[in-house]
Amino acid sequence: DIAPALTYLVHQVVDMQDAVVEARNSESGDVHEVAYIVNKQTQWLDYLPAPIILLCGSPNFSCVATIDARVNVYSPSGRRLIPTLTLDAPAAFLCSAKGSLVILTAAGTLHSIDTKSGTATFTPVSVHPLLASGASLVSLGCRSNGTPVLVTSAGAAHAYDAKLQAFVLLCDTWWAKGSDVWMGRSRTVQAGAALAAVE
Repeated sequence: DIAPALTYLVHQVVDMQDAVVEARNSESGDVHEVAYIVNKQTQWLDYLPAPIILLCGSPNFSCVATIDARVNVYSPSGRRLIPTLTLDAPAAFLCSAKGSLVILTAAGTLHSIDTKSGTATFTPVSVHPLLASGASLVSLGCRSNGTPVLVTSAGAAHAYDAKLQAFVLLCDTWWAKGSDVWMGRSRTVQAGAALAAVE
C-alpha cells in the first residue's frame, strides 16, 4: 500500500540521535519541503513538486519518496547523490544501512542501491513470490552490503541473494514447531519474531 501524504513527516536518522529528516507537505499542493536537521539546526532545505510520502536516512545519506513514484537521495550536506529516480510505482517501504538504500514499491518491485557508487546492487526484482500464499509483508530491513531482508506475516524471513538471483529463506516459524531449542520451547511465534531470532 502507498503511504498517505501527511502534512508533516519526520524520520530519526539511523545511528544519529540528534539528526532528523523532516518533510512538510503543502496543503495547497504547490511546494513540498524537505529538511535535514542536526541539533535543531537546519543543515539543508529542498523543495519538491509532489507530496512526500516516505523518508529514511543514515549518517551517509537521506532519502525522500514522493507520491509520483520518484525518489531523491541527498548527502548530509544536501547534494543529490544520484539523479532523481522514477520507479514503476510509489515507494511503499524505504530502508537504509550505511551507504545502502532499499526501496520496495507499491507494485512489489524491490530495488537496492549503493548510494556511494550510484549503482544498483542487483536488477530490480518482484517480491510477489514471497506473498503468493496470501502472506503480507510485515517489515523490510537492509544490511550494509545492500541485502534486503523481508519478513512476512507468515513469520518467514527472506533475503535476496544477488549472486544467486533468488530469495533465500533465512528463517521460518515452522522450524519452531517441534524444536526444543527454538525460542525457549515456545510453541507460538509472533510474525516479527522470525528475524529477531536470526539476529
